[in-house]
Amino acid sequence: LQNIKRVLVNIKPRDIGSLLSGHATADEDPKMLSNFKDLLEKIFMLDPEKRLTVSQALNHPFITGK
Repeated sequence: LQNIKRVLVNIKPRDIGSLLSGHATADEDPKMLSNFKDLLEKIFMLDPEKRLTVSQALNHPFITGK
């Protein structure tokens, strides 16, 4: 099998933080929200070499609660 790497152009990354802040309520834990934002940013990374693996995602502080 030959690996094929494709470059996506004209993709504008969205700011996950601004999307989440519009839905956050006053009683939510800011650290948990920050960890959630970090996890989403790393999961949705366009570059597959920088994207989290399943194992890394399962060990993320948002998932583990640490």
